[in-house]
Amino acid sequence: MEGNVLLDTDHPHLDLYPGLAEWWRQAERTWEKHRTSERLTLARQINFRNKLIDQLPTSPLRLYTASGMHVSAALVEKPNLIVEHGLYWGAVSSRAEGFYLCAILNNHELTQLVRPLMSYGKDERHIDKHVWHLPIPLYDPAKPVHQRLSTLGRQEAELVAGLDIDEQGNFVNLRQDIREVLTASSSAEEINQIVMELLG
Repeated sequence: MEGNVLLDTDHPHLDLYPGLAEWWRQAERTWEKHRTSERLTLARQINFRNKLIDQLPTSPLRLYTASGMHVSAALVEKPNLIVEHGLYWGAVSSRAEGFYLCAILNNHELTQLVRPLMSYGKDERHIDKHVWHLPIPLYDPAKPVHQRLSTLGRQEAELVAGLDIDEQGNFVNLRQDIREVLTASSSAEEINQIVMELLG
């Protein structure tokens, strides 16, 4: 990417980046050799429906999984992060709003509320965007209960950040381990109560 332009073989600026240009042309040859249809070039596939360039410029992101039986979320503050297709993302206006949403989305009670809305797959249900059918209030920093939930969400994030986990391990097991830690945390019951009151 150069600004918000995806460089491909036909772009005159690609050769300003010799290592990238060589790598890209090799990737295109591999793509053309193995693709099942001539409908899309490699650049068009990577940016299908603008899934790549719509993420730029980046901002702090709220992420949650699109499939699986449990909603999970994290506030990501790395500006060079690109979100993989198995995740949804959304910009938040502040860290406080991000932690507020993470506290809600990572809460076991929210997952229970959204389950009836999920579609069934072979072995799991798919969250997709069903979570937003629930009446999750917009973050209002003037409301003490929203401030408290944001504080608790930040504490949960710090708790998880302090865990000694093998990030190369199976992501399903990692998420399960983290859910267990959050469920056993000292703030879990307070978060449950606030989330149930908000979504009442």
